Amino acid sequence: MPVALKQGVGVLAMKTFGDSYILKSNTVQPIEALHYGLTLPVSVVITGIDNTQVLDQAFDVAVRFLRASLRGWIYCRDHQADCVQYTTDAGSQLGAGHQKWMMNQINGLVWPSPNGVGVLDQAIWDQTVKIAKNAGVIKNDPSPDASTMDLVTEALKGITDDTKGADYKVGEVQVTPGGN
Repeated sequence: MPVALKQGVGVLAMKTFGDSYILKSNTVQPIEALHYGLTLPVSVVITGIDNTQVLDQAFDVAVRFLRASLRGWIYCRDHQADCVQYTTDAGSQLGAGHQKWMMNQINGLVWPSPNGVGVLDQAIWDQTVKIAKNAGVIKNDPSPDASTMDLVTEALKGITDDTKGADYKVGEVQVTPGGN
């Protein structure tokens, strides 16, 4: 994330666990969204792109990136142990026990996805807008093009796996001493 910010990409949201070095870098300042009554979708990166023409130029790349990311969410839903192992093998400073707990927690936030993984729930969007307006965070409703599902809709078209995870149930993971 610090690299993205240095390159002029504005970031509104990031994951809330792990990677404490991002916060220690003083590159970003966290806010507790729930303190303001805001509900932000999980794994959202909202950039400073305010020109749809620029976004259109990168549509194919963005769709492929999203498709790969969504396939990753699906894979980690169905193969949690593999994903924990990949993370620890990549040099995570957090132990496998902590990674297993995090994988379970994240999957519980993502699944089931009744509209399809990555699809923004309109009711949640509307709720967030209402709360943000009432709190004075924003003055007006966002423009109709402030959010689009075009990219994720196109990305989902190329995925044949289960994108909704309707049968997913959160598991129980024992917290281990030291996260090991």
